[in-house]
Amino acid sequence: MFRLVCVMYKYIIKKITEQDDIREFILVPKEQGIDKHFCGQFVTLYLFEDAGNDKLWDVTRAYSIASPPEEYPMLRLEIKLQGVFTHKLWECKEGDILGVDGPFGIHDLSSLPDKPLVMFAGGIGITPMICYIRHLILNNNDRKILLFHSCRTRSSNINYEELKGIADNNPNIKVVFVFTRDNDAPGEHRRIDSEMIKKYVTDFKQNAYFICGSKGFSESIENILLSFGVEKTNIVTEAW
Repeated sequence: MFRLVCVMYKYIIKKITEQDDIREFILVPKEQGIDKHFCGQFVTLYLFEDAGNDKLWDVTRAYSIASPPEEYPMLRLEIKLQGVFTHKLWECKEGDILGVDGPFGIHDLSSLPDKPLVMFAGGIGITPMICYIRHLILNNNDRKILLFHSCRTRSSNINYEELKGIADNNPNIKVVFVFTRDNDAPGEHRRIDSEMIKKYVTDFKQNAYFICGSKGFSESIENILLSFGVEKTNIVTEAW
């Protein structure tokens, strides 16, 4: 799925859900939309400067797709408020128009090695993983998943209730909630380190691994896995 030409489509903001400094935007195409995505891909988002939705703002940003392919052509984007682009995006309301181009990206989570999957999400890095987990649930897939999701607080985890419900009702999916600034929330209460990982992972060589988060977060987790003898070919990393 590679294109050399930018093709921007107009999408209507159907619904906005907000929790702490995270918003989920549910988008539907105004007319024609982008091609169907696979789990792990992203889109480029455009904002309009004028009420007629003809003049594009010259700043764009890329965001991972949180909705599974089964929800196509609808798109879910989970976005953290940070920087000039999101502050302007926060001015948009339901019914407004956004520009979308994509999908882009080569990481197809469905094509990872057919073995138990351990995933590490730092903050909003959960987006491609929630996409994949939703995809598994909708297809009654029994792949074994262990997810570490690190956030500052429970209130900053927009997916907490959904992930807890999924883990409670699916014996093959386990979620370890990690909170770095919320000792009252149920889960682990420090940054993910080697001791925490060893607590939940017993055989490091039997799994595939996916990491998504900041550069520092991703490098730290990858170095821990490598120190435990995991081959680099079994680790997929997406960092920003």
